[in-house]
Amino acid sequence: LPEASLAALVSMLATQALFALGFLQIKGEEPREPDLDLARYNIELLGALEEKTKGNLTPEEQQLLKNTLSDLRMGYVSIVNQLASPK
Repeated sequence: LPEASLAALVSMLATQALFALGFLQIKGEEPREPDLDLARYNIELLGALEEKTKGNLTPEEQQLLKNTLSDLRMGYVSIVNQLASPK
């Protein structure tokens, strides 16, 4: 197992959000419909982590959290827009 760290926690929550958005799949399984509520929940958890750890992170940890949140938020908006557009 990897060392317990902020980076590992961010990675775990980000992976859950990516699965919920449908960007990641389990090999051999049919693609699933995005679960926007679950994705939003994991993104909000990362946002809460960012807020509660302000001033206590290394510059690298702060950048990792900021970049991860930015990427996930953009991915969330992208999926919402795809689902809203007529087929």
